[in-house]
Amino acid sequence: MGFRVLDQSDIGSSIFGYLQRNGGIYTGSIVVLKSRKISNFYVNARVLNAKNPDGGYVHGDFLLDVGEIIGQHAREVGADMLLGIVTTGATLAQFAEMASGVEACYLNPHDDNPVPDADVVGRKVLVVDDTTTTGGSIRDAVTICEAIGS
Repeated sequence: MGFRVLDQSDIGSSIFGYLQRNGGIYTGSIVVLKSRKISNFYVNARVLNAKNPDGGYVHGDFLLDVGEIIGQHAREVGADMLLGIVTTGATLAQFAEMASGVEACYLNPHDDNPVPDADVVGRKVLVVDDTTTTGGSIRDAVTICEAIGS
């Protein structure tokens, strides 16, 4: 199974701009990531996962818009399941499921026993994460899915 990473041009400059305006992404400086890799941007997952006092997402409308884009892509490639990488990838997959109807499940590939929380055997899975710098989390998720028969 191969995988293709959607980049900024796929999601559109308006989404990238929204993230910049709302503190969801930082650009223009050097960032040292947990992986010890260096990047010129950082996605602030806390902004995208921020909740209102009533429990709804602060940026819910934006997340639905992004979810529709992800869901549309899932339909275009024939995916019948979204696999959201915990934490922000899971949030995006959840909104993509709401916007598109494509079923979502979740995975923390860095857990001691990483297993999706739904059966992915025989399914065509689209892996969703918030950002890709090294690609490690996505590669790990793909490896896990391949090992269990997706």
